[in-house]
Amino acid sequence: MAVAELAGKRLPDGTSAAGNPLWLTLAVEELNLLDEDDFERADREFPDLPGDERLHQLLLSVIEALPADVEGLYGWLLARTEEIWGEAWARGFADLLALSRGGWRETDLQVLLPAVSGEAWNPARLAGLRRSFRGQLVRRGAQGQWDFAHSQTRLAIARRSLTDAAEVRRRHCLIADHLEALPRDDPLHESETMFHLIGADDRARAGHCYSNDLTGAELDGATQRLAEPIIAGEGDGPNIGLEWALSLIEAEGVEDAVTARVCHRFIFDLCDAMENDTRLNTHHALLEPTRDVMQRLAAADPGNAESQRDLAASYYQVAYLMNECRRASEANEYLLRCRRQLRGMRERGDAPRPTDGAAPAATGAARLTRGAHRSDASRLCAVRQLVPRAGPLHLEARPGEAGGQIAHHHWVLRPGLIGELLAGHEVGVGIALATALGAQAVPPGAPH
Repeated sequence: MAVAELAGKRLPDGTSAAGNPLWLTLAVEELNLLDEDDFERADREFPDLPGDERLHQLLLSVIEALPADVEGLYGWLLARTEEIWGEAWARGFADLLALSRGGWRETDLQVLLPAVSGEAWNPARLAGLRRSFRGQLVRRGAQGQWDFAHSQTRLAIARRSLTDAAEVRRRHCLIADHLEALPRDDPLHESETMFHLIGADDRARAGHCYSNDLTGAELDGATQRLAEPIIAGEGDGPNIGLEWALSLIEAEGVEDAVTARVCHRFIFDLCDAMENDTRLNTHHALLEPTRDVMQRLAAADPGNAESQRDLAASYYQVAYLMNECRRASEANEYLLRCRRQLRGMRERGDAPRPTDGAAPAATGAARLTRGAHRSDASRLCAVRQLVPRAGPLHLEARPGEAGGQIAHHHWVLRPGLIGELLAGHEVGVGIALATALGAQAVPPGAPH
């Protein structure tokens, strides 16, 4: 009888509700997970019926109450949970999970749930609330995060209780505050902070976050979160994710040092993160404004070796894209600009600090400078592995340096090596070596 009632649920157009696998799964889960609270309710509502009939009537009453559409069913489940545990507590829990990418640990909820609900932390109450969500919750990942089992739950909650854009931004900001206060090696701090800064639409704070001295995991997490909306916006016009990212380097009143560092990470990290998942024109739409900003910063501070290096790298990146687009004359123009920039660095004796990125096709060369504390032998080995035909690599140490430890900008390459690479088909390797090893060599006779 109960099965027939479930199969007989109809949508307004007459189709069977059970024809939607998700609806059927949710409905059956609800029936299978009836618990002591439900049985007590049956005792109250059907006191005159024998035990078996009382249980059967309970099933029929639940089936009758179930909405026939997925979103309505989610709303019914949420409303029922709020009745039991209080609207602020239950809705705050659901909203926090809906605003996350992959749920929260109980330690996160201990901070966040009181903040959004205005009610004191109560672990027993949280445990009861989780039981009310029943099959809608799962624990994910090594961190044991509580999350919704179905992605449509997030959509249903967003339509039900996250309709105020200003309140959604405020909650993302609150979450970002919590994540930034966590230890730097906390996995959710590393992977989720930028996501919630984007959700909060806090561009100034996101720019400062991305320009900070980040660990590798922090940088990877922030870069991926910036890349994802750009990739998701492929095919859209305009690409909202791309526009948001570019606003980090175009905002007025931001310190040049912050803008320069964000540009650096666009050139060396964000471009890499989106390269395989975006079209060339999207890649170009990120690089052109970044190059323009780097030109302004480099002109304003000619003695800043990092800005000069990043400008050279931006020229190379644009040349690389123009070549991929078969726009040879523009590719050559930007290659010439890159050569001039490298020559200028050599003539001024600029030696930029180690970079944390690299030009395309030369990631290994420039990234070896991340190992600023590696021994000379290991760096020499890394360069030789990258360019085995580089020939003799000569080292010299300035007087007074102890133990033969040589800073990265004291490396001297075989004369003409970088010139040969830049003049040939390995521009990326040449630039990476020039930037990684301090731009000690440039092509003979490079254009002025």
